[in-house]
Amino acid sequence: ASKKLTKAVAGLVGVSFIGLQVLQHYGYIQVDWMKIQGDVEKSLDQDGDGKFDAKDVEILRQKYMAVLQQSIFAGSGFIAGFAAGFRW
Repeated sequence: ASKKLTKAVAGLVGVSFIGLQVLQHYGYIQVDWMKIQGDVEKSLDQDGDGKFDAKDVEILRQKYMAVLQQSIFAGSGFIAGFAAGFRW
């Protein structure tokens, strides 16, 4: 079920992006891609230096690892079940 959901979400994101591009091309909408890029970078910037770089990736990795390591037994069971679900 999660495999189908993942594929559906990925498809929806792709179709949405293509739809925005087509609407912008024909002049129905104006998309400020630079503003979108700036907002995404601002939300991903973890160390406050104004840019998204390898330091930010490391900070995000450490945050997620801390969350995952709090309950390693429950997490490992979830991961095993999730992987089995993707495989079959």
